[in-house]
Amino acid sequence: MEATPLLTLERANEVLETYSSKIHTILDDTANWITVRNVKLSHPSSPPMRLMKYPWKEKNQPSYVTGASCTLPNVPVQEFFSTIIENMPTTCFKWDKTVLKVNTLSQLSPNHIIYHYIFDPGRSFIILSKRDMVYLDSWYQDPESKRIFYVGTSLPELQSVPAPDKNTVRSILHFHCKRLTPVNDGKGTFYETAQLVDLKGKLPKSLAMDAMLQSLYEEIEFVYGTNGPLKNK
Repeated sequence: MEATPLLTLERANEVLETYSSKIHTILDDTANWITVRNVKLSHPSSPPMRLMKYPWKEKNQPSYVTGASCTLPNVPVQEFFSTIIENMPTTCFKWDKTVLKVNTLSQLSPNHIIYHYIFDPGRSFIILSKRDMVYLDSWYQDPESKRIFYVGTSLPELQSVPAPDKNTVRSILHFHCKRLTPVNDGKGTFYETAQLVDLKGKLPKSLAMDAMLQSLYEEIEFVYGTNGPLKNK
């Protein structure tokens, strides 16, 4: 007898559709995004990367969404997607030093996968105790525009799978999204990302935001920087 699935494919598609609409609205609300700083990637042909925050007023959630955007002029959407999103459980160790382990809990389809991330407090100046996070990774590509949308989100039905360790704080990923839009006749990518994470526990809000913004920068610097897999693009 087969074990009860962690999540149905129908539910996963519903989540993707809901968050797609929600996140597109947030990313398109350009008037309310606040620039925190612009940073230069080490790749010589890359324009500056914009690190941003977006006011958020949902009860019992962080007060800002953190985000970033930049143009990767010589990296096609599909190449970026296969480098960073499809291989995220492998590549994340190379740019996010706080990740200790990633377990694949369930693959519902090629574009719906449930992961369990475990973070090491010894590698972070923000988190002082062990944390983990369970969330659904989903993505789709628009057949006409070729734009790719990705979202990772924790769901209520996944918060006890696996059962939280008594010495581990279970964090909540409200959402982490990426929108990849083809530019330069399909030769490049306009990259946008936004995330809302509740690490739980008592943390300095300003330091937590800085850490989130730094992680967004380090991800792209890893991929596109002078030592990254796309360094020759």
